[in-house]
Amino acid sequence: LVRQLFTESALLALLGGLAGVALSWWGGRLLLLMASDGPEALPLDITPSIRILAFTIGVSVLCALVFGTAPALRASRTEPNAALKAGKSTALSPLRNPLGKVFVVAQVALSLLLLVGAGLFVRTLINLQSIPTGFNEENAMLFMVDTSATGYKGEDPRLPVLLRDVEDRVRAIPGVQAASFAFFTFHQGFWTTPAYTRETDIPDRKNRIVRNNIVGQDFFTAMGIPLVQGRSFGPQDTNKSQQVAVISESMAQRFFPNGWPVGKRFGIKGPESADQIEVIGVVKDAKYGNLQEEIKPMAFYPHSQRPDVLANLVVRFSGPASLVVPQIRQTIRQIDRNLPIDDVVSLSEQIGRSLVQQKLVARIASFFGLLALLLACIGLYGVMSYGVARRTNEIGIIVGLLASFAITRTAESLLYELKPNDPLTITFAALLLVMVATLAGYLPARRAARIDPMIALREE
Repeated sequence: LVRQLFTESALLALLGGLAGVALSWWGGRLLLLMASDGPEALPLDITPSIRILAFTIGVSVLCALVFGTAPALRASRTEPNAALKAGKSTALSPLRNPLGKVFVVAQVALSLLLLVGAGLFVRTLINLQSIPTGFNEENAMLFMVDTSATGYKGEDPRLPVLLRDVEDRVRAIPGVQAASFAFFTFHQGFWTTPAYTRETDIPDRKNRIVRNNIVGQDFFTAMGIPLVQGRSFGPQDTNKSQQVAVISESMAQRFFPNGWPVGKRFGIKGPESADQIEVIGVVKDAKYGNLQEEIKPMAFYPHSQRPDVLANLVVRFSGPASLVVPQIRQTIRQIDRNLPIDDVVSLSEQIGRSLVQQKLVARIASFFGLLALLLACIGLYGVMSYGVARRTNEIGIIVGLLASFAITRTAESLLYELKPNDPLTITFAALLLVMVATLAGYLPARRAARIDPMIALREE
């Protein structure tokens, strides 16, 4: 009997190991697709190595030794005479085996923990995607134009002429509403400096820090950022005219709290430069770093007054992008063949790229949560088929809830507008697991209900 039980367990473990190895090729490819930010998988070799295969086979053998030998040894200690008198149902009843119930409780608890984690990460991703950015991401494309390939340096006066020529020619394309270069747009880093004015005395240097951007005349129209006071940049803002800037509402409130900011002045080169730059307009606040950041004071300068190598061309258009984008590429190529376009993305895609980490965590957590749910379903079905107590899965859910409260706190920094003990997520995960447990218990119960009582009595 011991040899038979051990052989059966070893055979099942071996088959499970071989199935796991076979699924590893498919599962590895699937995980790689989940980790990729696009339809194509990352170019990584994920073929299982010999060491991984040896480890998998070793685990399978260990499972056969542990989980096959234990019940075999237990069966060998059974008194034959007492077993015959008690009947088959009592002798083989798993209700007398607490270890089996412990495994079921642990499996259900871990499954619920993974489901709660997956639910929290998915809801965090949904919350992040619904955050307003402050600009209109629809019908706007971002062209990465390598203006440094022309050989012009940062202070070269020919750079503003080239940038303005590209903007004007692209703007003339049918369907294009606005085109503007920018030092950065969204999720591309910052250029920060302290700002100084004669309007306010801000002793803390940290509170003086503002983010700076160099843009074209149509930048705010191209980005869909509303102008609330004054004017935007125009042809009158040249390298020979008064230095000007458009500031954000948050900068206006911090540095010019006592009145109309248009016409006021500030500087970014020390207290002595406080009269250097004139404010000509105020725009709505927007987010440029990431979706979770707090609104920061911003100052925008025309590239006609601050020559620099700018690589981001923002274009707002109407109609299908498939018709406009090729025309823009062709126009830029006609202006200067030394202007390569490295990448073309929509503003909405640019925002999506800032959520790569959150998307990856949500996908992987969902994958392993569903995998754990499948394993829990199989385990519950197998155990319930042999008559495990009805309240075993309930205990597992309770343990899983307690574990989720404790362990999900370690992931609190990855959540947005959610607590680790979010009641809606935990309730949904628990209900999902209860449904699976109910189904797993219903199938063997339905099979048992169809057995003829007389046949069952004869079996005893």
